[in-house]
Amino acid sequence: MARRGKGYCYAVDLAFFPPVELGDLLFGDTPFTEVGTHTKGKVEVFGLSDQVFDGAVIEVVVVVVGDYDGIDAWQVFDFDNETGTAEFSFQAGVPNVDFSTGYGVEFSPSSRYLYWNYFVFQATIERFDLAADDPVASRAAIANASVQTFAALQLGPDGFIYAARSNGAPFLSRIEAPDAVSPADVAFVDQAISLPGNSLLGLPTNWTMKNEVASEDIDLEREICPGSQTVLDDSLWNGDAYLWSTGQTTPSIEVSEAGEYTVDIDMVCFNRSQTYEVSVLPEPVFTQPDTFSICEGETTQVDLLTDDEVLWSDGGTGSIRTIDINGPFEFIVTKGDCSKPGALSVLPALLPAIELSTFEFSICEGSSLVVAPEFTHADSISWSDGSTQDFIRVDKESSLSVKAFNDCGAVEQEISVTVEECHCPLFLPNAFTPNRDGINDVFKAETPCRSKAFELVIFNRWGEEVFYTNDISQGWIGGKDYYAPNTFYQYRYSATLEKNGEIFFREGTGHLQSIR
Repeated sequence: MARRGKGYCYAVDLAFFPPVELGDLLFGDTPFTEVGTHTKGKVEVFGLSDQVFDGAVIEVVVVVVGDYDGIDAWQVFDFDNETGTAEFSFQAGVPNVDFSTGYGVEFSPSSRYLYWNYFVFQATIERFDLAADDPVASRAAIANASVQTFAALQLGPDGFIYAARSNGAPFLSRIEAPDAVSPADVAFVDQAISLPGNSLLGLPTNWTMKNEVASEDIDLEREICPGSQTVLDDSLWNGDAYLWSTGQTTPSIEVSEAGEYTVDIDMVCFNRSQTYEVSVLPEPVFTQPDTFSICEGETTQVDLLTDDEVLWSDGGTGSIRTIDINGPFEFIVTKGDCSKPGALSVLPALLPAIELSTFEFSICEGSSLVVAPEFTHADSISWSDGSTQDFIRVDKESSLSVKAFNDCGAVEQEISVTVEECHCPLFLPNAFTPNRDGINDVFKAETPCRSKAFELVIFNRWGEEVFYTNDISQGWIGGKDYYAPNTFYQYRYSATLEKNGEIFFREGTGHLQSIR
């Protein structure tokens, strides 16, 4: 449903303050005609006003009388709303002016200024300042007719004063700033509005005044998607004040929930109420699988379990898709005008990896070696001797192999160990197990020769020194209470060894792994 937006006035009754007979003015049981003593001639009220001058509310009634006591004048009365009485305030009489021919009388919007004109032989609109010390002395001519004389004056709901012509004319004149302080600034426009026919003496009671007529349609029924918003905009009515059922006072509001929203609009011509119906459309429904893994080179099938339209990031469609490690993973599900994004949570599953600084080792005769590779993405391990631990001890020449397994497959690595005859060998293991089981709990240097000088320094992976000794018989237990986390260390050593009177120097660096 839609309504046509309009300007602030369309097909408006311009007779906003129509003239009324004094006998029609009542307050309580007191007719206006029974108040005061001025009763000679036909008396009509041409204007009513209720405005504030200098902090005081003044009710004024302008009365035009014919030849009162031989004086041509119009009179102003103060009207008391509480008592219903009108007291004579002053009269405006100007020598050599026939006030009995006065026809059009009107107040400015603030009621401070009174406008009037003569009906016969006078093509002028005059203005009086009712707030002046001497209103009569403030008399000023503000407009002259181009043709004919002026007739009725009327304050329109737009704040302009309109004037008709005495013998009829296909247009209306207009005073656009009737409350201007200076008479020169009232902005009189002689032929302001064209009429389809002639306006004779009086002003039309129904006529069309288009002001910024909008051509676009405004929907009164709105549908929004879950989580989205819509703007309810009534600014095209050019209202003076707005009050929405939400309590907001702006011409437009944003809403995100279903319901009925009403706005009351105060306008120059009239007040109106507008109601919007906002409904929330159904949301697309689908099932997003839990996190899963895909191995390199493999595919899997995904079913979003929906009857709604599905568009994948690669342009594919359908709720069932076959994907691999490269995707697609993102998609959009659409139901009618509403869409909802989704994404699969996929972890790439990789083959195991076996890492070691070297796969070829050499040991001195009579010594041993711990081989402890680093395994990643491995669920299980198997050595060629049947062992399933993540390390192996070797004390003889060997050709070994180790396999690592996971759901994506297995990898295998060959390792060779050779034995050499060494003169005063210095053995430092590449791994130890500080767990107090009595087996390989201490990391220390071993040699069949006599030590004449020795130094050993161990560093953690950040280069910080964690152990130092100059006693070849002293070893490292991994810290207090045999505690060392499963990690790698670096060490540096130097030694002066003696065998059968021959001196041998040994120095170097190495890596050490703590295994718990």
